[in-house]
Amino acid sequence: DSPQEIAGKIVFTAKKNGKWFIATEDGTEIGKDKQYDDVDSPQEIAGKIVFRAKKNGKWFIATEDGTEIGKDKQYDNAHSPQDIAGKIVFRAVKNGKRFIATEDGKELGKQYDNVRTPQEIAGKIVFVAERDGKKFIATEDGKELGKQYGYVRTPQEIAGKIVFVAVKDGKWFIATE
Repeated sequence: DSPQEIAGKIVFTAKKNGKWFIATEDGTEIGKDKQYDDVDSPQEIAGKIVFRAKKNGKWFIATEDGTEIGKDKQYDNAHSPQDIAGKIVFRAVKNGKRFIATEDGKELGKQYDNVRTPQEIAGKIVFVAERDGKKFIATEDGKELGKQYGYVRTPQEIAGKIVFVAVKDGKWFIATE
């Protein structure tokens, strides 16, 4: 990854003795004691440096304070960490199924064939999900909004409601929760 600025510091991925970690311009090595097989995507979430890390073939989200989110879950992949309401939320894959995971160990919604990047709308974590070739909007409490469509655009908030564009049988719809 290219160097980037996080909290006023230059942050980048680095490798030493065959193991990866995140480094800062002042020489601080984040994750060096963890001996990661791979790291990438350092970013700032809730004032902390957060990044993807891989060890023993499994991915998780790591933070500069040594927290390893999802390591105990044995994810085949963990990616796209982001800040939603001050918490780390990310996409995860386990046994071929995809879902949204949070820093407190919750796996949101059901396990799907695919999920897109989550977002917060009307106080809820929502995301586009796919199962058996049909797409819909899923919420953090497991609800599946609307019918199952062939295409769904990223949802948005309008007047406090989740609103999205969907296509079914060649017809376009505006759908709400």
